[in-house]
Amino acid sequence: MAADTSAIEAYEVSDFIEQQCSALYAQETLMQFYIDLATSQTDEVWFGPLYKYAIALRAMHNYCIDTYRERGEAGLLTGMSEDNASVRYWNKTKQASNSDLLSTHYGTRLYSIMKSRGPSISVASSYEG
Repeated sequence: MAADTSAIEAYEVSDFIEQQCSALYAQETLMQFYIDLATSQTDEVWFGPLYKYAIALRAMHNYCIDTYRERGEAGLLTGMSEDNASVRYWNKTKQASNSDLLSTHYGTRLYSIMKSRGPSISVASSYEG
């Protein structure tokens, strides 16, 4: 028997953000930007009843990444230093798929949901008219 998700489905994306990330919720225009961005990156069919929660988690994750990194840094940070010089860089090629989600607790929650829902499905078709 499937779990009852009606309570989760009753919430709006902004309700989740209000409860879990008040700094983003307080900035209405910015919040809407991150919601729109997350909506474009989140598949409603695949997430099913957790769709709005997934959007909220992705929006809060992206907000945290953008807010708490230093200016000019592009994403996940790794670094090295030698003598008096240090370098920070983002090396996506060394990271696993979706590893950027593991850099915030919101992203980690989203990643956990994604893993629990199984592999994503990609469908390719060819149309011959």
